[in-house]
Amino acid sequence: MMQRILFIIYLLIFVIMLSSCDSAISNEIKYDDSYRLDKIPNGSIKVIAENDLYLPILHSDEFKEQNPLSIISSAGAEDSPFITADRDELYFMFVKDVREEPEVQIKDKVNGIWVSNRINGEWAAPRLVLLQKEKELALNGAEFIYANEMIFASAREGFTGLHWFRARYKNSRWVDWQLLEFTPEYEVGELHVHNDIIYFH
Repeated sequence: MMQRILFIIYLLIFVIMLSSCDSAISNEIKYDDSYRLDKIPNGSIKVIAENDLYLPILHSDEFKEQNPLSIISSAGAEDSPFITADRDELYFMFVKDVREEPEVQIKDKVNGIWVSNRINGEWAAPRLVLLQKEKELALNGAEFIYANEMIFASAREGFTGLHWFRARYKNSRWVDWQLLEFTPEYEVGELHVHNDIIYFH
């Protein structure tokens, strides 16, 4: 009798673990690039070189003419690009509609940090970087990555206003999200850290 009860308990634990694995896999598939593109409102138009009234002016021959990455650029808003030094990854913040207020943007999981991998010299379709629990709200951006650590800004459940967080890269995922605060009067925007010096706006 006791063995039968133990068997049922082990079986239940196995089923729960299996269902959580399925959920994690489905989340990865759910938040691919088609999900991002499908969320952009109809009629949205991207400002590109052909319709930009204020094109960047090149003052050096060392720079090439601007060339939008078609795999990244969309009719939504891409911002805060960051290419890692030691992995072929391009991170950026995506917002499907900049006309929405932040308190509306936070409710849509498509808004946040996305990543594209460079494979054989080409950037692959991006995918969402999950930096909060599935059922919790968060709006993440302004990411900085060094080795296996990410610093990012986030407005999220349980906090008032915008705060800085840290995440660690383990097994191809960003995990261990923790609050990371800077001196409040800095009003830190996007940043870069080098030799214990923070450069920011």
